Amino acid sequence: MWAPAGAMKGTGLGLAIVKHILARHRARLEIESAQGKGSVFTVHFMPSGAV
Repeated sequence: MWAPAGAMKGTGLGLAIVKHILARHRARLEIESAQGKGSVFTVHFMPSGAV
């Protein structure tokens, strides 16, 4: 659900959980953010079978 910044309070666990899941899948998270414009979260997974 979308809400304006500051309208909802979170627990702060979201990105920590995502980071843990991505680490288990050997993936990485890229975050781009611009004040007043929002953020873009991109997940990069290794190709299947890659070492």
